Amino acid sequence: MTPEVSQCAFNRFQTHYAPFQIPEQHMSVILSKFLERGDMVTESEDGHIFEAYAKPLPPTESAAYSPLEEIIKAVADAASKVSGFASTRSQTYVYKPCSHITISSDIPVSDHLVDAVFEKRCMCGLEQIHEISKHRDDESKLSISTRNSASVCEFTTRATDSLKLDNAGKVLSATVHIMDDDPCRMFSYAFTIESYAVRLWYFCRSHSVVSEPLYLNKPGHFKRLIAIFVSFLFATEEEMGYDPTVTAHELNGETQYTYTIPKSPTQPSDRFFRTVRTIDDYRTINITGRRTRVWLVEERKSAEENAPTVDGQTPVRYVLKDVWLEAASKTEKEIQDSIFEGIKEFLGNSSLPPEKAGLAELRQKHAHLKEGDDFKRYFMTIVADYKGRETPFYDKYLMQSASRIFTTPRPNSRFSAKSGRQNTSTPRDFDARTQEVAQKFATKRQYRVVFKEVCQDVGKLEKLGDVMDVLGETLIPLQLMHCAGYVHRDISSGNILAYKADPNQRHWQAKLSDLEYAKQFPPTTGRAESKDPKTGTPYFMAHEILKKVYFTAPTKEVEKRAQELGISPQEETDAIDAELDEYRKQQDSASGANRSKSPSDQDSDYTVVHNPQHDIESLWWLGLWTLTMRVDHAPSREWAKHIFRNTLDPSAARSAAFTKPIMFKLHDHLRPNLLNPFANIIERLRRRLFNSYWTRETADHVLDLNSYRDIYTDVDIIFKDLRNGVSEWREQDLKDQPADSTSTDLDPHGVKRARSMSNHSTGNLGEASSAARPTSSKRLRGG
Repeated sequence: MTPEVSQCAFNRFQTHYAPFQIPEQHMSVILSKFLERGDMVTESEDGHIFEAYAKPLPPTESAAYSPLEEIIKAVADAASKVSGFASTRSQTYVYKPCSHITISSDIPVSDHLVDAVFEKRCMCGLEQIHEISKHRDDESKLSISTRNSASVCEFTTRATDSLKLDNAGKVLSATVHIMDDDPCRMFSYAFTIESYAVRLWYFCRSHSVVSEPLYLNKPGHFKRLIAIFVSFLFATEEEMGYDPTVTAHELNGETQYTYTIPKSPTQPSDRFFRTVRTIDDYRTINITGRRTRVWLVEERKSAEENAPTVDGQTPVRYVLKDVWLEAASKTEKEIQDSIFEGIKEFLGNSSLPPEKAGLAELRQKHAHLKEGDDFKRYFMTIVADYKGRETPFYDKYLMQSASRIFTTPRPNSRFSAKSGRQNTSTPRDFDARTQEVAQKFATKRQYRVVFKEVCQDVGKLEKLGDVMDVLGETLIPLQLMHCAGYVHRDISSGNILAYKADPNQRHWQAKLSDLEYAKQFPPTTGRAESKDPKTGTPYFMAHEILKKVYFTAPTKEVEKRAQELGISPQEETDAIDAELDEYRKQQDSASGANRSKSPSDQDSDYTVVHNPQHDIESLWWLGLWTLTMRVDHAPSREWAKHIFRNTLDPSAARSAAFTKPIMFKLHDHLRPNLLNPFANIIERLRRRLFNSYWTRETADHVLDLNSYRDIYTDVDIIFKDLRNGVSEWREQDLKDQPADSTSTDLDPHGVKRARSMSNHSTGNLGEASSAARPTSSKRLRGG
């Protein structure tokens, strides 16, 4: 689990990443004040050295690095006596060794031990300014809050490659823990020391950087070490990575946060939203990435602890999403506004352009939704949003591969820390790789968006009938997006929402959320748009997207399937039922001779563009997942766990589930009371989707909006038949996944493909998930 980081010169780290720069006139006086102590410094021919490190190190870490506590205290004391500096800066942090003290958090079973921390200073004015200093006699019962741990430190007295790597892994793990636990954290620092070599680490949501080493026993590094200690001790909270727009509070032993949405041209004053509990908060396996948190919130009049709610005794609750997006990408509100404009234009009275002329029936079908912009009820209502701070610019020309930190390359070769193999690439290849990494770690920015409606994920609804109703109604916003020239690209159990404005309302209203991945279709750049990484939740991603090739088939098979599309729905239903009857008679023989076969996937000349039918196929996968994994029936769960896995490399079982008739497998594994109608319905929908792919792709109409009209009609008919048919199944209870399962693949949101790659060493997200994530990655916080 090696972090993929970049290395930069210490001077570059100090100017670009360190908390702040100390004016030279102040630095000179601070250094003079420190040297006045006399008891900590040895003067050599080349300059000053810390006395404790002018001789061989003791064998134990505690003995070797315990002098750092007094050295850094002396640095703080010297800086505090420089009037020009102390008048503008106050000491905010202290350094404390804590090798026997746990860093605790709200995340269960996620406590860490580190060798030391730079921790927030208690400003109560007491002589003993650090909480753990008050209880030195019983360290075994103490813990340090992640919220107060601004920077962690790891030490080893031996500078072997394996111990360097171990140090790096420990600070990375502890920092992931801290940044996962604390929503106040924008970025974080760490220190590692191997023998005399001190390295500084910087972690943010776009990239990670480590400095070249400074040495405790080199005179030329003495002043720079003093400067870095001063910058960590006297930094403001914001300079140390704490977000000034998020305030933490303690209530009945639970942590709450107030998010400030600053005023803007459309918002005359600041707004404050206090968290009530988490809705979705999944732990990450890495630092870079989106790090999405979703909260239930109430609006307060200020960020003060006792601030009253805006709405009095019965506060209105909202949903707040906190996420890091690529700085160049559009926000969810910007994308939603664009989609809404496209829908209004499509539903208007003007004639349709040729590229949408075939969608006239859809416009007529949804014409009633243009009155009062009624179509907006199928989407979330945004009441406030905020573009926050950006991560530092990643300068690819000043960065180097960090692999040299951990290894000694052979002559004329380079070692890849990512793959663990020797890499004989040329310097030009290495420059290309550096450029690739720079693109991968694009600058990110905070984004907060507040939604009016408090909804339920379709993946958490408790009745099968409610799920199927919401999935069927989701076709409406998907059709509207299609007509506006957009695809969603991330249909999942968490992005399709069910809403009731009134708790006594009988039926759930479907809402489509999380539009930040939505893109125009057809793409303005044609097939080149497909160079984007795969997007979505692997459980529900379309087969072509996962396989990265289009379906192809021999001409005769295409003609045969096209003819099948011409039969009536009732004839198709009867034909599937007949096949099922025949299967029931022959299942004991297990010959499988009557099972039809479909052509295997073939390589395509094109890479795959995410199209509207891929969104519809995600609904099919979501329905299958609900019927098999959420129904408390061991045979269906055992069968389906091989289909629904958190990996971008689909299993053979998953491929077969979509490319071959599934009705026989459903007959064998579904809960008996669900066989009618779902063995038939799921197979009908699978055939329609599969045949539609073949017909469209053979005619090379993939980028033609008009070519998707019929699949909407077909799917509408199937869901209508489901609503009008036998309904005993509607009250079937749905449950969560088995709590005693050890499979990391049971969590559909455990791995979601982000806009950019992670800083994890593995390129396979499924492998990273299995190797690094705990069984359950979801966190709960609050009431």
